[in-house]
Amino acid sequence: MIRNIPRLYHFRPLTLKLISSLQPFAARSSEIFTQIDNLISSSTNNITSHLSTLQKESLKVAHQADIYDQLTVCVQEIKSLEDLKARGEGLRSAMAEDRITEKEVELMILENKGVEALLPATEQDEQNAIMEIKLMDLNTSNKFVNDLVEMYTHFADSLGWDCNLVTSKQMNHNGLSEAILNIEGMNVYKSLKYEMGVHR
Repeated sequence: MIRNIPRLYHFRPLTLKLISSLQPFAARSSEIFTQIDNLISSSTNNITSHLSTLQKESLKVAHQADIYDQLTVCVQEIKSLEDLKARGEGLRSAMAEDRITEKEVELMILENKGVEALLPATEQDEQNAIMEIKLMDLNTSNKFVNDLVEMYTHFADSLGWDCNLVTSKQMNHNGLSEAILNIEGMNVYKSLKYEMGVHR
């Protein structure tokens, strides 16, 4: 069971930005299905041609609309589990915590898919990546780098990538101050090229 993954992803602006950017695709997809239903029940001439046009457009937005639906459901499930954890005690609270951790990994994967769905492909997208994680504030928890290494390792494993710790620097006996990961697999760079900046 996956444990100790820091509570980062459902609070990130990226999640809300992706939902906002993908929402028009979901709305258009819903409109197209409504138009198809109306067209089928009407007596419009050249219905076959109109249906073909709508179905082709539907295929163009289906992937983004599906990711939007999955993202919104996942976020809502995390919120519900957080409420359950807050209200529960003992075993119930612990079970909710485990489910939250699993859902956050799922959300991280969905974010990756959302970014891929919105961005055009580039020649670099199929390359591997070197990721540097560094503790900038010594007042931050001395397990912070360790937690991020664990989180990205689990993320890589979930996508079938190879993730190896190339080098690390020990801050003290409790944790790392920095680490460098070598991540190899399909579309690694495309998936991780926006993983930058400060995690809080």
